[in-house]
Amino acid sequence: MPPLSQRAESAKQFLISKVLRQADSDGVMLSDFEKQMLDFSEGVASAADIEAVANFDSEYNSDTYEARIARLLRRAYQHDAKLGQTHQWQDALNALQSEDWYILVMLQQAGIKGAVGWNITVLCICAGIETLIGLSYARGVIGLRWALIGLAVFGFCIVRQIVSIKHRDIRDDPD
Repeated sequence: MPPLSQRAESAKQFLISKVLRQADSDGVMLSDFEKQMLDFSEGVASAADIEAVANFDSEYNSDTYEARIARLLRRAYQHDAKLGQTHQWQDALNALQSEDWYILVMLQQAGIKGAVGWNITVLCICAGIETLIGLSYARGVIGLRWALIGLAVFGFCIVRQIVSIKHRDIRDDPD
């Protein structure tokens, strides 16, 4: 197994290649600047990279850019999922789990399972279980308090997931 840095670099290049291939397939033109941003990480950025990001921020709307890339990632993932080839995506996501590459932001926005950001789902499930346990032991004030806290967290998580999904759908709607 290659060292983590090689695995992470390989995973990042895999994801970038998927974006570029999907952009070609969809007829979406990406500027050199936009392509360069796919390879950006603040943790390993040189002075020239930081300057490029400053220029990017002044010339591009990052929300629009991120939505475009997220759409491309989602379409590429869906294509591979139809072919039963999502294991490569999961390998890439696992390799990038502790990294800080900009492309991970778009992966999260794309809603790709396994991408950073799915922790809210786990929190929601745990809060639901805590609520059930609290309610089953709600003989006293302490049990009832834990059940209410769990219910509040569970409700927050559900609302957050719904708002996140609706926001992503609205933002990605091409009309």
